[in-house]
Amino acid sequence: MMNKFPYISAVKAQELILRANEVTSTKNGIASHAYIVDEYAVLKSSSIKLRNVITYDENLEFFDELINSLMKLHQQGVGVIPILGYCYDPDSHDGDGYIIEPAAKGRELYDDAIMKSLYIWGQSSDSFYLSTTEDSHKYLYSRITEISEIPQVHFDKFIHDIIAIYEQDILIDFFGRSNFFYDTEEGFQFIDLNSHIDYHYGLTKAKTSTDSFVATFGFTPCHYASNTAILQNIALHDDALSIFSSEEITQISECNRIVFEKCRNALLNNGISETRIDTVLQKLKIFGITG
Repeated sequence: MMNKFPYISAVKAQELILRANEVTSTKNGIASHAYIVDEYAVLKSSSIKLRNVITYDENLEFFDELINSLMKLHQQGVGVIPILGYCYDPDSHDGDGYIIEPAAKGRELYDDAIMKSLYIWGQSSDSFYLSTTEDSHKYLYSRITEISEIPQVHFDKFIHDIIAIYEQDILIDFFGRSNFFYDTEEGFQFIDLNSHIDYHYGLTKAKTSTDSFVATFGFTPCHYASNTAILQNIALHDDALSIFSSEEITQISECNRIVFEKCRNALLNNGISETRIDTVLQKLKIFGITG
């Protein structure tokens, strides 16, 4: 195995990897399994050499650059979960190995495994790798209520951090709500930051302006309506919502409205203009608000 542990000792890293193999994974994705060991997350990955899905990184130069950028952002107070180190089999095609990070605090913004039955993308057969026995009905109702009670200052920092991350060309996966954690003390935290945006690799000639990008994705804590033209895959599916009573739909919509207003205020507080926000909301429809 090739080892690179810039922000954790090799001895500690190897101990965590050994212990990870003795416990059950807590989350499984398409190419990775996450194991929580003490205050660390050990990610067993089969694609360490792949950046941005299609960009090959044989010598991991892009990955090393990303790791350094994440640590700098973390040291500046941005809510990223830094990568402490990794090891991989250099002879494996896409890079089989382990990535070590601090474990995020709190819980997912929304757990995709629980929410998938309510999302449009969850109706398709290719979502098999996410599974849970938890009740999505109870979960959505309670979770949107909890998120509506998050203080405005944490929403403000969420937008601030999106800007800081994007300006470093780091890719944030907004299609997975489990890529964001929330803790009452730490606020929002960003995980799964393992790549750069297409522009960084020369795959696109121009980079989307920061204000347009942030206005589009700054409403991530909200739920989207099924007729949204943007991010439709993670919009609430109309038929799936039939499990809720009319009173419950009213309450969910009201909580979603509160979250929407906090997101909108956070965008304004971070210098995103009303004109830019209104332009985005012509295509991005919010459940119970602009849908």
